[in-house]
Order: sequence, then C-alpha cells, then structure tokens
Amino acid sequence: MGAILDRMASKLNGAVLHVTIDEENLLMQALQIYKNPSFDPSRPLTITFDKQPAVDTGGPKREFYTQLLYSIATSDGSILAVMFEGEEGRLIPSYNSSVIYSGMMRVVGIIIAHSIVQCGVGFPYLSPVCYWYLVTGDVSKAISYCNTSDVRNIEYAELIHKVNK
Repeated sequence: MGAILDRMASKLNGAVLHVTIDEENLLMQALQIYKNPSFDPSRPLTITFDKQPAVDTGGPKREFYTQLLYSIATSDGSILAVMFEGEEGRLIPSYNSSVIYSGMMRVVGIIIAHSIVQCGVGFPYLSPVCYWYLVTGDVSKAISYCNTSDVRNIEYAELIHKVNK
C-alpha cells in the first residue's frame, strides 16, 4: 500500500488548483470539481473556506476532505445517491446499478485517493471486510474480518445468527 501511495504522490505534480468552498454547499461543490471532465488528478488542491481567513497550510484541506468524505458516507440521496449502507464504521457499497453506471463509485474512489495522497484523510467508514479486500485483493483475508453486520440481507443475517448459536 505504501508503494502505491508513493507512486500516486509522485504523480501529484500539476499546477495547484485553488478552490474556495462554501461549507453549506461543500458536497455539491466538490462533486462539481471531481466530476468535471477537465479535472486533472495530478493537480493538488488548495482549499479556502468562504468567510474564514485561514490560509491552507494543511488544516483547511484536511477539514474539507473530512467533511466531504463524511457527507459521502452518510448521503441520504438528496444530493448524491446513497453510495454505502450498513452500520457506522462497517459500511459496504450499496447494491445500486445506477451508482455503478453513473460512474460515481469511480469519482468517489478518486476523491478518496486524492484525499489520502494530499493530506492523509482516508475513508474510515468502510467495513473491515471491504478495506482488507481493497488493500490485499485477497477474499480469504478479507472474509476473516466479516461479521453478521456486514450481511445486508436480513434473512441471511438471521440464518447466520442461528448457525452461530
């Protein structure tokens, strides 16, 4: 994972993209940036919040990504389709073909990667099963972190509970 992050960080060498964000519309503005066909992920972001005098030496950028990723994780579908479901800290991607076909999972992946490379803010909301699968690509390793809260089908979860008794 470290090698991947180092390789990504080395590609973050474009001209800085200065962005002013209104905290009330953070999710919408971020989606406009990242969904723009001309968006270049090699350009690091510098964030300024409206009505806040802070210079971005790291703090505003971390705050931006923290709020953005939380908004994505907890989306109610009003601005962004519900991308994840499950318990807090154990989210799994929603089974939603429109999210896949719209390309939003890819956009969210780019946002997460951009966030990690620029300021270390990751996506701490994923279920350990998803995390370990993404990191290792090994289903056997990932499945060892699974519990019934990762099973979104209620009937299957109840059957698993019965078997485990």
